[in-house]
Amino acid sequence: MTLSQFSENELLEELARRKNEREKEPQITYCDDCRNFIPWRDRFDLMPDDYNPCRQGHKMKFKMPAYGEDPHEFGFYRNVCADRDLREKD
Repeated sequence: MTLSQFSENELLEELARRKNEREKEPQITYCDDCRNFIPWRDRFDLMPDDYNPCRQGHKMKFKMPAYGEDPHEFGFYRNVCADRDLREKD
């Protein structure tokens, strides 16, 4: 098959479909929903640079909301975690 066998609309639809696929972001499961997450509780001391809130010692990423995103969507996360043990939500 060659591109000339497709209509212009079919080609544009395929390009739009591929663009939409690339722009989809995976759903983030934040680590603060995990039983292995230990939040920083000391109100008086600054959190040290080497503080790791994961009881299992996993290296985590931190997501800050970008301009225009939901300001409540932020926190530590891992894309995949074999030790993830989600807490029951109230």
